[in-house]
Amino acid sequence: MSTPLRVLIVEDSEDDTQLMLRELRRGGYDPVFERVETADQMQAALKKRDWELILCDHALPAFSAPKALELLKRTALDIPFIEVSGKIGEETAVEMMRTGAHDYVMKDNLTRLPAAIKRELAEADVRRAHKRAEEEKENLAKFPAENPDPVLRVAKNGTVIFANKAARPLLDAWSCRLDQALPKQWAELVASVLVSGAREDVEIKSDGRIFLVTFAPVVEAGYVNLYAHDITERKRAEEKIKKSQRLLAAVIEAIPDATMVIAADYRIVLANRAARDMAGMVDPAAADLRCHQVFHHRDVPCDGVGHPCPLVQVVATKGPVVVAHTRSDAEGNEVLMEVAAAPIFNEAGGLVQIVQFCRDITERVEE
Repeated sequence: MSTPLRVLIVEDSEDDTQLMLRELRRGGYDPVFERVETADQMQAALKKRDWELILCDHALPAFSAPKALELLKRTALDIPFIEVSGKIGEETAVEMMRTGAHDYVMKDNLTRLPAAIKRELAEADVRRAHKRAEEEKENLAKFPAENPDPVLRVAKNGTVIFANKAARPLLDAWSCRLDQALPKQWAELVASVLVSGAREDVEIKSDGRIFLVTFAPVVEAGYVNLYAHDITERKRAEEKIKKSQRLLAAVIEAIPDATMVIAADYRIVLANRAARDMAGMVDPAAADLRCHQVFHHRDVPCDGVGHPCPLVQVVATKGPVVVAHTRSDAEGNEVLMEVAAAPIFNEAGGLVQIVQFCRDITERVEE
């Protein structure tokens, strides 16, 4: 079943409009659209309907994408804006993205349009959810007594002059109550931020919980507001991640084969103990060495003759490879290695690094 989509099309060509609509329908959308060609038409269209998407040609006889984007900004509406053009250059596209366009699609590659729309609609949903969360947070700040997080106000002499119910754990940690002075350490911090005028964040533990407390000075009024947030679960999650990272590092170190992570520019970014031994007890990652410097003691990449480069093959195939690779040791002797390598992709699906495992098979081959 097609997904309804309200789309405002800023385009002077009816034919190009129909081509875009055809791609939308092919991509699973059922567009409800209006085509406009001028600033006045666009402004009127924005007022009469809640649009989910704007598709805009770069240059029109009486209008343009930069002007359309500026008009949209003045409305303060958060509508994904995708430029669809047949003549836009890369520098122009980058400038449009810098000034607020969400994406651009060339008219000779409209098959990319549905995917771009899907991504931008999803990101718009995230932005709106974030905005709602921020608005809710601001509303809570207007009513500190009802705030679920601890909120306090401390006078310049260190006396607590306001504390909501959620602040009880902090007061317990300080052995303090309303209209009483904070312990010396915290009273001094209050005085310090009032002098500097700068906020300061501190972590405070209370009964097994951890709070991140922001000391926010209101210098002209002579007091400091304290806004706290329970970060216990976040700290636990961070510690779990650290433990996992330590375990992963220990596992990599324990691998008997020389194991390295290599960037697309041949730079070694991680090397285990076996790899460091192979490099002559030097950490090639810390020394910012390239793989050809470690394997072949040369400053330019190898040419692949007699020792096919696993990085080149992985980049070419976007998949794992196993090759026999000849390297030179510190004395100049040739050592035959079996190298297994696999790609590492970033979140966008781009290949950014490879991981490779190297094993000396010289004796095995000679046998």
